[in-house]
Amino acid sequence: MTTTLPRLRLREPTPELLDLPWEEPLAEWTADGRIFRTLPVGPSRHLVRFLVTERGLIALKEEPAAIADREYDILRHLEDAGLPAVIPMGVAGDPSSDAAILVTRYLPNSLQYRLLLSRVPPGPAYLRDQLLDAMAGLLVELHRAGVYWGDCSLANTLFRRDGNLVQAYLVDAETAELHPSLSDGQRAYDLEVLVENVAYGLADLAAMHDRADLVDDAFEAAESVRDRYLRLWEELAAAIEVPAGQDERFEIAARNRRLNDLGFAVAAARWLADVYEPALGRLSAVVGPGGDAVQAYCDVLETKWLQSEQARRDVGLERALEAYLTSGAAGPEISGAIGALP
Repeated sequence: MTTTLPRLRLREPTPELLDLPWEEPLAEWTADGRIFRTLPVGPSRHLVRFLVTERGLIALKEEPAAIADREYDILRHLEDAGLPAVIPMGVAGDPSSDAAILVTRYLPNSLQYRLLLSRVPPGPAYLRDQLLDAMAGLLVELHRAGVYWGDCSLANTLFRRDGNLVQAYLVDAETAELHPSLSDGQRAYDLEVLVENVAYGLADLAAMHDRADLVDDAFEAAESVRDRYLRLWEELAAAIEVPAGQDERFEIAARNRRLNDLGFAVAAARWLADVYEPALGRLSAVVGPGGDAVQAYCDVLETKWLQSEQARRDVGLERALEAYLTSGAAGPEISGAIGALP
């Protein structure tokens, strides 16, 4: 009799994990000294089980091998990019079958939306608003990083309370795609899926509480996610303009307050780390040690305005920055004309 060895792709191949019966279907795994936990999960096309290990609770999801491999790779990318998602631990399965098991680390102190909202009466509430802000914020973060989710929903998300905010984490990446950047059409379609899925999720919650009168409210609340997303996207996409003679810290603080009002405390940090500070670093090399990099950044914003006026569309910060650097920091009156579109 030929024994097929399991196909293992584990980041932490501990003896405990190596000893698991990966060659067997997940549904047939017995306790055999192991401790399984029953935890609430949203509707899923695939079997999900939770196992207690020496290093903490892990989630096991059985799905077609090609999908499991792809989802693992996407989750690794999200982890490397610092995006809020569950941490992948590996993929394993029987190479003689089409099935594989995706292993992820369970997100401690997290709740599924039904449990989170069960703490308050159904319908409009501050906690529900926080949850909707978190969903919009998560989708904005993913889209800014070139991630198309494809199946964004309350059921595919876990939530954590973080002080006065709720943080959302992607759990299911089966349908996700990675791109250098997303088109407006891709973002719009992903947002439409989110709005629809949130509507059905909240309507389902109303039905669970036998509150048919809240179904219309569920659809209105879901539509508000679209507005939350668009306001946050526009705020993050807008360049900060610092009036002459004004300290840029006031403008940055004002933007942070606006982002906090939108329920999004982390992207402020991402804007500083991903846009403002790298731009200052590139400008400092041109203006020299005696130059004012902050003033140069303001000049870049004016360059962007001049080029956008000529192009009759927003040309983007990167194009304006390149023009300013190419001109040797000559000023917006020159750099604004460099690379201008006809």
